[in-house]
Amino acid sequence: MPKKCAIWRCASRKQTVRSAVGEDECESFLRLFPRPVEYAAIQIASPERLLALVPPAMLDGKEVQAAFHVTTLFVGRGGCRDPVLLQRLVELRGTPIQLTLTCVVSDARGTAIAVRNEGEFPCQNAHPHITVANAQGVPAAYSNELLDDARADDPSRTVARLPAGTCVCGTFDFVFR
Repeated sequence: MPKKCAIWRCASRKQTVRSAVGEDECESFLRLFPRPVEYAAIQIASPERLLALVPPAMLDGKEVQAAFHVTTLFVGRGGCRDPVLLQRLVELRGTPIQLTLTCVVSDARGTAIAVRNEGEFPCQNAHPHITVANAQGVPAAYSNELLDDARADDPSRTVARLPAGTCVCGTFDFVFR
């Protein structure tokens, strides 16, 4: 069970900060990082293993991402909208986790791997996933649309189920602008 408050030492300012659940405290904590936080994520430890799971035809005409992750909380320029989730992710920073992958989903615009989340990790995303590749000009956020249940019967979408128990390891962290 996560603690109600976490204490973190911010190397850039050499001070101790208590994270709290209030939005103002949330924003104050984010400002202590050396650069603005873009998002919280689970960084994938073995990108080559992940890429080997994707049928090559699903990558045709697309740019493969430079690194792979599962976005758990998008902060962006809009600021912290879920301070409770942010607090949990701060507490988990640096913690390794094993992720179960369920399928690879692809269309002409993008390719993503769906990640099972039945309470295994905190995540803002309705469809946790790893964006693998996108056509030129298509943002990585397109994977959210690609994996939306409303597109389940879309004939332009291809789904390759992965064997049960297909897993990769990752680590909770923050990504900066």
